Amino acid sequence: MKEKPSPLDEDFSMLTERRAPENLAILFVILCFHNVWITKYRKPVLRGEIAKRARDLIRKVCKTKEIEVIRGHVSRDHVHIFVSVPSHISVSQLV
Repeated sequence: MKEKPSPLDEDFSMLTERRAPENLAILFVILCFHNVWITKYRKPVLRGEIAKRARDLIRKVCKTKEIEVIRGHVSRDHVHIFVSVPSHISVSQLV
């Protein structure tokens, strides 16, 4: 009976096919950042429609920059966001 390949082999099989010359190594880069934004003087203004609008704007900007939002939370006076970022985006461009 033929063994079923592991999920790891399936996920990375496409990368070995794109490998050009044998002397070049394949580089994997995973960039994840945890950002926290706070309101001025930590005033609790992120409530109701304002909180929803802030969340929607963050999602929209991340989608246009190909940033994956892993987790996020909008509190009354701050926003937490944990994202996975493509390697061509610097930290300064993210914030």
